[in-house]
Amino acid sequence: MSSNATAQESPEARELSLISKVELRIALASTDSKLQTLLGIYLAPLLLKLASESLAVRNKVISVCQHINTRIQPQSIQLPVPALLKQFKEQHSPLIRHFDLLYIQQGISRLTPAARTELLPSVLQGIADIGTDGTQGAIVFNLVLRLLPLLKLPQKGSQEDLALREKLGLSGEDTAFLSSWFGKLLLLSPGGKNSDICPGITASEYVFLNKGTSPAETWDPSTNGGLNLTETKVAVAKFLASGCFTDSERFLPAVIASADANSRLSDIGEDMLKRFTPDLENPDVVQQLYTLYFGTGRPDGAPPARPALRVKILHFLGRSIKATADTQSVVKILDEGLFSDEARSVQGLLASKLRTQIFTFTTWVVRMGSSDDLKVVAPKIISGLRDFVQSQGWPNPATSGQTLSPADSGLRSLAYESIGLLAPKVVSDMQDDSGYGFKFGLVRWLFTSLSSDASSSQIFVSIEQALGSVLNSFANSSDEAFREQLRPFLVHHMNNQPGEDDSISGYKIVRSTRFAAVRFANRCLAYGDVVARWIDLMAIAGRQDKEREVVEEGRKGLHPYWYRMINITKSGTLTGSSSAELARDPTYRFPSFHDLTCFLLGAGSEENPLEDGAVPGSKKFSGALVAAFAPAIAFVRNILLWEAFSKSGIPVEIEQDWEYRLDALLASNEAARSALKQHIKDCDRATILALLSSALNGLLWNNGEGLGQCGVHFIDVCSLASNDIVGALACRAPSLRVPMFSNKKTTQETAARAFGILASHVSFADVERQTLVADLMQRARAWKGAVGQVANHVSGALLGITYLLSRTAFRKKLNVLSNTTITESLSVTIGILEETRDTQLREAAQIALGQLCLSGVISPVMLPQGAGGWKMVRDKLLQDGRREGQTAISTIGRFSLIFPKRNNNGEPFAELLTCLHDLHEVRSPETQFAVGEALSTAAVGWASKSLVGEFDVDEDVPESEIRTEVLVDVANRTIAGCGAPKPSLKKASAIWLLCLIKDCGHFGDIQHRLRSCQAAFAGLLTDRDEFVQEIGSRGLGFVYEMGDQSIKDDLVRDLVRSFTGNTTNLGGGWVDSDTELFEPGALPTGDGSVTTYKDIMNLASEVGDPSLVYRFMSLASNDAIWSSRAAFGRFGLSNVLSDSSINGYLSKNPKIYPKLYRYRFDPNPNVQRSMNDIWQALVKDPNAVLDAHFDEIMDDLLTSILVGREWRVRQASCAAIADLIQGRQLEKYDKYMNEILTKAFKVLDDIKETVRAAALKLCQTITNMVIRSLETGDGDSKRSRAMLGHIVPFLLGAEGMESSAQEVQAYAITTLIQISKKSPGSILRPFVPQILERFLGSLSSLEPQAVNYVHLNADKYGLTGQQIDKMRLSSIRTSPMMEVIERYLLDCLDDSSMKEVASKLENVLRTAVGLPSKVGCSRVLVILSMKTVLFRPYADRFVQLLKKHVLDRNDTVSASYSNSIGYLMRLASDDSVLDTIEFAKSLYFRTDDASHRVISGEILHSVSKLSSDRFMAFAAASLPFVFVAKHDTDDQVKDFFQKTWQDNVGGSRAVTLYLKEILSLIADNLDSPHWAIKHTAALALADAITSLEQNLDLATGELIWPVLERALAGKTWDGKEIVLNAFVKFTNKAEILWRQREKVGKQMEVIAIREAKRTNLAYRPHAIKAFGDFAEIRNDVDLMSASLSIVRPVVEELAEDDKDKMDIDSGNVQAK
Repeated sequence: MSSNATAQESPEARELSLISKVELRIALASTDSKLQTLLGIYLAPLLLKLASESLAVRNKVISVCQHINTRIQPQSIQLPVPALLKQFKEQHSPLIRHFDLLYIQQGISRLTPAARTELLPSVLQGIADIGTDGTQGAIVFNLVLRLLPLLKLPQKGSQEDLALREKLGLSGEDTAFLSSWFGKLLLLSPGGKNSDICPGITASEYVFLNKGTSPAETWDPSTNGGLNLTETKVAVAKFLASGCFTDSERFLPAVIASADANSRLSDIGEDMLKRFTPDLENPDVVQQLYTLYFGTGRPDGAPPARPALRVKILHFLGRSIKATADTQSVVKILDEGLFSDEARSVQGLLASKLRTQIFTFTTWVVRMGSSDDLKVVAPKIISGLRDFVQSQGWPNPATSGQTLSPADSGLRSLAYESIGLLAPKVVSDMQDDSGYGFKFGLVRWLFTSLSSDASSSQIFVSIEQALGSVLNSFANSSDEAFREQLRPFLVHHMNNQPGEDDSISGYKIVRSTRFAAVRFANRCLAYGDVVARWIDLMAIAGRQDKEREVVEEGRKGLHPYWYRMINITKSGTLTGSSSAELARDPTYRFPSFHDLTCFLLGAGSEENPLEDGAVPGSKKFSGALVAAFAPAIAFVRNILLWEAFSKSGIPVEIEQDWEYRLDALLASNEAARSALKQHIKDCDRATILALLSSALNGLLWNNGEGLGQCGVHFIDVCSLASNDIVGALACRAPSLRVPMFSNKKTTQETAARAFGILASHVSFADVERQTLVADLMQRARAWKGAVGQVANHVSGALLGITYLLSRTAFRKKLNVLSNTTITESLSVTIGILEETRDTQLREAAQIALGQLCLSGVISPVMLPQGAGGWKMVRDKLLQDGRREGQTAISTIGRFSLIFPKRNNNGEPFAELLTCLHDLHEVRSPETQFAVGEALSTAAVGWASKSLVGEFDVDEDVPESEIRTEVLVDVANRTIAGCGAPKPSLKKASAIWLLCLIKDCGHFGDIQHRLRSCQAAFAGLLTDRDEFVQEIGSRGLGFVYEMGDQSIKDDLVRDLVRSFTGNTTNLGGGWVDSDTELFEPGALPTGDGSVTTYKDIMNLASEVGDPSLVYRFMSLASNDAIWSSRAAFGRFGLSNVLSDSSINGYLSKNPKIYPKLYRYRFDPNPNVQRSMNDIWQALVKDPNAVLDAHFDEIMDDLLTSILVGREWRVRQASCAAIADLIQGRQLEKYDKYMNEILTKAFKVLDDIKETVRAAALKLCQTITNMVIRSLETGDGDSKRSRAMLGHIVPFLLGAEGMESSAQEVQAYAITTLIQISKKSPGSILRPFVPQILERFLGSLSSLEPQAVNYVHLNADKYGLTGQQIDKMRLSSIRTSPMMEVIERYLLDCLDDSSMKEVASKLENVLRTAVGLPSKVGCSRVLVILSMKTVLFRPYADRFVQLLKKHVLDRNDTVSASYSNSIGYLMRLASDDSVLDTIEFAKSLYFRTDDASHRVISGEILHSVSKLSSDRFMAFAAASLPFVFVAKHDTDDQVKDFFQKTWQDNVGGSRAVTLYLKEILSLIADNLDSPHWAIKHTAALALADAITSLEQNLDLATGELIWPVLERALAGKTWDGKEIVLNAFVKFTNKAEILWRQREKVGKQMEVIAIREAKRTNLAYRPHAIKAFGDFAEIRNDVDLMSASLSIVRPVVEELAEDDKDKMDIDSGNVQAK
């Protein structure tokens, strides 16, 4: 029945029964060890019953657990933690998991560190599945934190590190979970007792991290299971840095750690961030950063991060373009960090850093944000920034009692700068609070800030920067409303002065805003805006010394060329310079002359009287603005001229010399003067009168002192004005008497000419005219003896009278003046010319005579007769002309007009022409131009273009009746003079002929002589004088312009032949005895120098060498050829060649291009300039021409670079090739690259230094092209690969690093270094083996020879070889080549390239000569040994190689190789390690050379220090040897082995451990033929015995004794006493041996007696003492008799010595 009951027992009963049995077993466990065993079996299954459906079962289990809890109080009881942990993960019952965790928590602290470490993977695996609900997840996470510090992390980047994730068995979900919570842990900073939150984490996260308990309990290391928060964070950070986590997983925790206040944490975080580039464009990453920065924002959410972390977050957001798209977050950052009252109230260093970082982030947003996003946020940000500045006190914080700290001042500066950056992004039609347009409101606010912000001395820099940004965005705006507001505002700021109160803002002005106002006027207002130009004029009125930049900016605004330069169109191109092109763009359109005149000068101002200090006629020009009046007149006059010329279609290119071009056209171009005359008629009369009246006022200003060029401009316009306009001003003629009497010569003449124009007008009253004439004549009569002011009055009066007479004659109204006036004025003029010495009076008289002759007022009959007649006048004028008086020369030409035009000798006209020709001796070119104009005047009279500007009234121009033969004779004579051998005549004739063609070229007689003129000018191109070349060039240009197509083609053909061929047809020329071939002093002979052909003949005759003539002529010819090159591009030839390239000879014969291209780079700057002029004229599209003729040009240059006999050719070719290849596709010159490099490197060794420099520059150009392509990220392109394929092998070859020229070597190395640094690994990798081999081999060859000398003679300089080697090592380590090898070449290796590198390195090792190369090889091996996977297959091979080379004669090299072996042992195989140890042993034991033993010690010491794990893995093979060798008698050897022993052995027990090996090694070497080895072995044995324990067992004693016996055999030696003492100690320690082995005991006794009887005086004391100690130990034997036999001879010897001493003493006494 009982069996049936059992069978029918319920599951609940069975479970209760089982539990009871377990409970009984546990209860019966009598010891802790039994209990531990039972718990290991039953605890986990017992807890499984907690999943039972029966409440009784569950309660029973809980009851048993309570009993267990009581029993396991002792900490020695181990709990089955692994089983419980496994069960916890497999079961889902909360109750089971709760009890599992309960016992895991208790048991985990009882485990050994090793066991806990083994437990960590199990805890980590699947942790993401546990989750964070309830307390179980928190407890498990806390367990992870407790176990984590025990995990030994592998080295970063190693294979073990990369495999750690797999080793720990972590899934992606696990690492994501861990990284997330690790980041939250790094944020944790426990608060007070009742705190449940901290920055960056929510309340629930706070509870989770604290394991559901109070922080004080969780993070108190003194409590059970408590942790140290800081140490835990450090462990977590290190774990995050390992290979378990991806870069994306560790990024956010790394950011958090890097911002921690604890440097240990922040250093780890920074290190993590440096090792990868985060994906900051990932939306999830950006959102995480923003969320961390702001917090979650909910009541139960996370608060914002700490300020330090916010700074770090902003740093990363400031590198993300994606972050700029979240406009709400951007604005929120600014609101919370800058604009809110709370943010402004926070002070301190951290707050300042945060604000600064916010500004930096703002700058990033502006730079990288999309325009659509910025349009939304920019107005809000700008408004906030303005409020921020104003909250600090604006514009001057001092007025509100605030004082800004340096940090606040810096933030204020950043605010201004940020406003400037944001302003361009704002929608233009916005309105600010004041109703002003946003643009103008912002400009007004910034201008007020600039003028009145005194917060710091440098704040203006930031404000000006902001204004500059605003200006760039608002420039050329089409917003007319903005411009309307801007005009008066800028004028207002131009008038503001520092120290005053601003009438608009009311604030005190502390600095000028004039420069900013002028810039805004020039950039925001069109060129045609008269207010803008008025602002420019106001700027020009500034003081040059204090407002130089303001004045300069004002000048730019008035000049159309510079205005265009500072107002580039939005497309980035310039508008054309013609009037039609300018009309299409309203920005560049010129102001209207009418509007400009009315605005600046008003109308009807001619009647206004002069006022004190002010310019009459306009209230604008008063006070300091008077300085702007003359520029204003000039500008208005220029606008008038521009309008007139544009209207008539006369082109005026807008270039830098625009004003000069206007002046030149007005002075010499009849069409231009006619255009202006007509335009004046078409203009409003009042505006012309306003200009003329204002200009006249400027001339009369300040009692005739005048303003600038007002008088000149008055004459320019008035001379072409109609009579009715001039008549309106004629009444003001009397007022011109004041400036006529000025002490300024130019003012006098200008005023006199103006007076003549006005006073000669018919509307001027005759009576008043007569009165003026009478007054002037009265003053002029006082010329005799006149000086000072009187002389000024005389000259002014004379000029006034003559200009009045001449202009009256021009108007054909000479009858209104009496003949007496004419006669008297002529008499005064002749008298002054004849008698006075006053220069000013003489010049005034010359001008007067010229005007009287030119106007026909006088005739020959009116001149004095006889010797004082016309000849006297001629002589006086000629006298001043020879003194370079240009006025006198001009007067000679005009004087000739009154005489009959006959060429008979003796006739006045012919003699005057001869006088002009005689002036060729005057060297001044300016004077010769005056002579040329005078000849033109004499030849054709008023038909000469040189007199165009002389006729200045509204009448018909007079005509001169001159026969054509005169012009023909003058032209023929001048053409002939161009070929004269006399340099002065040739030069003068060239200038005269140029003037004749310019002024008389419209005559048929000149047209018929164009070919003669062409030949004459062409002959000048080879003249030695560069100025003559220029004249020839310009003359050819004039001839070309006037000739037909036939002449044009002939001219170009001759030019090209002379340029590209070996001969020239440009004019033969000849030499005679006076022909100058060289500059004086160019060829000194001792007594003088060779200059002329006659000198050459004389010199040749003196030296007896006729061939010298030809040599000098050849030299002169070459010099002329080179000089002729300088003339080609000057003036006219540019136009000649430009036109011919399109229509004529050059279009069919382009051979000139290769030669011309090379000559553009000639060393002579004149040649360069000329050739560039030709090139620009000839080549309209340089790229097209160079592409079309590239091969021809390159072939010519490559031929010239070496074949050129002259250094100029070689130098120019180098420079030309460098320019030609820049910017071109590689395919264009790829086929030439090797030839270019070969020839360039050959020329690097040229005899001429400048040629070498040019070749070096060419090489640098090629190098820079390669480097630029690499720097721009184009490193993997086909172009870069191809270029490196050319240049690297070349630089490594015989023409580069292997060249015999040091300059070439140095350049090749420098270039390779640059290429290696810039090249990506993929493109550099194929060249690494070759570069590495050459660099290593060159380390020695490039070392200065002086180093070797000093090394050989070190003792002479008080140095040692080791000291010098130390310095050499330092130099090698810091050399650029080693830097490239270490940082660039070796870093880009892969498996395929490593094989070749190994082969090359092996070759260098075998062939290296010299310390630098050998040490370099060693260093390379060290670095390669750190590339474990890559270099492991080659480690054994190089270890074997180094064994051969380590025995170098130089100790430094040996040490270096030993060091390399130490590193290589990390990768070497076991056999290789053993072989190396055996090699070290053989080095030590098989030679008596101490240096070999040193090397042996160095090898093992390096292996021990650098590969300690490998060394200890073979400790049984190495340590016994180290122990023996550390007893070497040589201190240097001993030192290495002692260090090795101390580094790897903790105490004397190691001797016991390796005793057999040590004894075997000693035994093998006690019989060594080398005494040093013998002694070392014996001393090692002594030390081994000393290190052993006190009581040795029989086996050990038997092992040691035979060796010790052998060590004591033989005669005495220094140090044997140590072995003897060890023998005594051995006797004491091995008592069991001599007691049980009687034979050994007997032998010991024999040895002790034998050693004691030794007679060596140094050894005997030690031996006798040792015998005594031995006798004391061996109490089993009687050694008394032996002792007496040992001591007796010693005592007797001592007694004998004493007796001898006594005998000597007694002998001395008797002697006394």
